Amino acid sequence: PDDPLKTTDQTRPLGLI
Repeated sequence: PDDPLKTTDQTRPLGLI
């Protein structure tokens, strides 16, 4: 599922932030 805390580069290029 889509975890706002665990976002990957699929949604956010900066997955660490």
